[in-house]
Amino acid sequence: LDGLLPKVDFVSIGSNDLMQFLFAADRTNALVGSRYDSLTVAPLRVFAELVKACARHKTPLTLCGEMAGRPLEAMALIGLGYRTLSMAPASVGPVKTMILGLHVGAVQQLVERFVRDGKGSLRTELMRFAEQNGIEAIAISDHVATLPDVIVMMASHGRTGVSRVGLGSVAMGVVATSPAPVLIAHRFAPIPPSGVT
Repeated sequence: LDGLLPKVDFVSIGSNDLMQFLFAADRTNALVGSRYDSLTVAPLRVFAELVKACARHKTPLTLCGEMAGRPLEAMALIGLGYRTLSMAPASVGPVKTMILGLHVGAVQQLVERFVRDGKGSLRTELMRFAEQNGIEAIAISDHVATLPDVIVMMASHGRTGVSRVGLGSVAMGVVATSPAPVLIAHRFAPIPPSGVT
């Protein structure tokens, strides 16, 4: 990279092709697709080295592909130092929802520690981080993405107005980020007896 970067104006990583190359596995092939986890330590180390090399040479870096459009993976990329992600229009809302609730410094520490010392996949730690930092919807939606043919059913607290804005709504976050249909059951007020107003 150090020989190449002084000669280019920018670097744009296609995460789909790079991941397929790194894993030597077609992510769409059911026989080997289970090997394909972009949040394992090996590919994250490659993505981290690309960030460092581009920073050394002051070369703009972008990343496109499925990884950029999945909130949990995008969270990891932000933790690695990526600041320009390109994704399908349908992914903008879920990723934006995640970013609005994200404490970048905290996720950077988590991801950097994992890249340095970790084994296996960062997925579980990122889901726990999301839950502990008020972006539970991301963890729920990521889990839903691993399940075949599901419909998510959730209950809502029924808050409205300022209390809803102040406290937020996990259910509405899941609606915004879930890859599966979501059915929301709202709390309802009891019907008063006949003649009572």
